[in-house]
Amino acid sequence: MGGGHVYVLKDGLYDYNGGNITNPPSGTVNQYTMVMAENDGKAIIDGQKLRRTISIRGNSNYQPRYISVIGFHTKNSSDSAIEVSGYSDSARAHHIEIKRISGKDSGNINGDVAGFGMYTEDNLMEDSWFWGKARTIVMNYGHYPEPPPHTYRNTFRRVVARFDATDATSGGQNVFTNYGADDSIYENSIAIDANNAPDPYGAFRNRPGASNNKFLGNMILNVGNFYPFDIGDSTIEIANCAVKGTSQNNYARNYGQGKVSVVNFNQCTFIGSTGPIFIGDGTLATNNSLFKDSGSAVCVSNCHWDNSGSTSGTNPSSGDSGLLYLPRVEKGSAVDGTGNNGADRGANIVKRYLNGVLTDEDLWPWPYEDRLKTEMCLDTNRGFCAQGNGLYGGPITLTSYIWEYLGNSCPAEICNYNIQYHLADTNQNNKIEMAELIAFIGKWKSAQVNLNDVLTALDKWLKGM
Repeated sequence: MGGGHVYVLKDGLYDYNGGNITNPPSGTVNQYTMVMAENDGKAIIDGQKLRRTISIRGNSNYQPRYISVIGFHTKNSSDSAIEVSGYSDSARAHHIEIKRISGKDSGNINGDVAGFGMYTEDNLMEDSWFWGKARTIVMNYGHYPEPPPHTYRNTFRRVVARFDATDATSGGQNVFTNYGADDSIYENSIAIDANNAPDPYGAFRNRPGASNNKFLGNMILNVGNFYPFDIGDSTIEIANCAVKGTSQNNYARNYGQGKVSVVNFNQCTFIGSTGPIFIGDGTLATNNSLFKDSGSAVCVSNCHWDNSGSTSGTNPSSGDSGLLYLPRVEKGSAVDGTGNNGADRGANIVKRYLNGVLTDEDLWPWPYEDRLKTEMCLDTNRGFCAQGNGLYGGPITLTSYIWEYLGNSCPAEICNYNIQYHLADTNQNNKIEMAELIAFIGKWKSAQVNLNDVLTALDKWLKGM
């Protein structure tokens, strides 16, 4: 194998020694080495719990850089399903791209499903999803305590993670963890539908020693007993976030082992926790945010309380927020443009972030969600994996599940699927009823439709579709 080339794995199951991806040759800044599936999700790497599935690990003779890995589904790894690490401060793994990759379970009780490890910088994980059994689902690992972190400027963009189970009983479990890594960005990522953990830390955790990280446009939904944000001795920015569905009484805690955090929340929507927003030592600055069905909260300025505790800070407001959907505030509502310099009070997670900058590109419908649901819902029907139709009339998707979580039908401009109803589905509810099937067979008998259409209708009816 040579660097700077494109390597394509054809559709199939790669479950044998040598079928995994290990240390592809490095490319150059002008010509990345690309290792990709011929068709997304159709090249499946199965480590059989004997091999790492995708492993890019630097050593004294190999510095990983300028490599793209695209489109694979991984399972049964002997350790992390996807792991990237360098070798030393002078031989960092950098400019590694993990795109449209999925992975289930870690083969290491105390490990993660996917992540960037020690001596990594300027890497990207994008449009990927990970779930299953692990201590942590997605990891960005530096070093703690001293010496200082050896991991910098990694980006996690539109990554979906779900904690299902763990064999680890101590040391803390997390969905996303930024552990001793600096200057990294998490943008438009989602922690969702977590099962309870024996020792829960954060849906998004910023471990002590990890500083100057940004969490932008992220969503935390139905995460069991995880704290939405778990923060160590660090300074971080959390903006445009939406949180609902934790059994904890607090949205954020400082777990810095006696050390102090500086946490800046801006334009976030918090729903449903009854205790203080933040517990622990540190400085919390919350601005332009919305608290609904919540307890007490300390705000610096321009926050809104909807069926929540006492107001605080400058220019507070209270009453019905008009909130219909978790990811956005409604035009003309009490929180629309009433914050500092015309900002909304609450999250608007409708556009994509790119390298920490909010763009005009639509975020919804969620990219690659058909494949995502097929893979993540293979052995469960909880949360967004439920079968049936959403309130908007079509099949439940990740998009419809999130937008309908507050009980309102997904807006047409968001769930703008071009649904192709079967000819037999005259009610257009994406399900063929017995009466519709019988009527359709009658049309076949009168030569109005062909036999293939009837057989397809019969198959959908038998499957309850």
